[in-house]
Amino acid sequence: MSQEEQPGRKPFSNQGAEAKKELTSVDLWTFVIDDGPSLDPLLDQLGKEEQEHAGNLRFDEDRHRYLGAHLLLRRVLARHLGLPRADLAFVVNQGGKPALASRFTTPEAPLHFSLAHSSRIALLGVSQLELGVDIEHQRTMHARETVIRRQFSEPEQDFIREAGDQRAAFFAIWCAKEAYIKGLGRGLSHPLPEFSTVPLTRDSTGITDWSQERPRKRWHVEPIDLRQAGYSAALATIHPEPPLQLRNVSLTEIQEGLKPP
Repeated sequence: MSQEEQPGRKPFSNQGAEAKKELTSVDLWTFVIDDGPSLDPLLDQLGKEEQEHAGNLRFDEDRHRYLGAHLLLRRVLARHLGLPRADLAFVVNQGGKPALASRFTTPEAPLHFSLAHSSRIALLGVSQLELGVDIEHQRTMHARETVIRRQFSEPEQDFIREAGDQRAAFFAIWCAKEAYIKGLGRGLSHPLPEFSTVPLTRDSTGITDWSQERPRKRWHVEPIDLRQAGYSAALATIHPEPPLQLRNVSLTEIQEGLKPP
């Protein structure tokens, strides 16, 4: 498993007592889910609902990628908590946001996570901070202009129009908006045109939210460089510029267990 510090960012340790000290740290994990050996033999390491969801997926490629993302989730959370993967249990709020069952965390030592995957890459964020992550493959979208007009705020639309690479700007904002609403735990019920994530030209920015449902705490969003061509990713948290650690997980580690950092 390789690990990288984000450029210009403070690294942190996620082991033992150090994890408890770094209350504002965010641990980011990526897994490139290439076509490889089937992950079906690891199905019993997932929960019943995850197994059922995987079994209902029509295409083998979709099932392989779903399994890879959720095995990553359980590997990492089990490592944080020092528990067997199969012992973990989750709850889902009304907005569709998953969380660890209450018996695994306390108000004094919360453990939040956010999982996303697009095409062949899964991205997981874990922290004692509330957070949301998103990743998008910069694919061709014929309805991109419609999405911009209907779902992006005016400052975000202006940002895209003025960008040298409008496609990259579109996906940067899309990821930022998705990360924010995932962090809030409200999903698409939060009005997308009624908040702005720009500018994204700095490492971090406070989100301006003028919706009636805006949170009391101000959230911040920043792009994440995954060193993967053709992908955009973003992290949203309630803390500006949290220390980050990005770690890349191999297929062997998904199958056999995570190695020490």
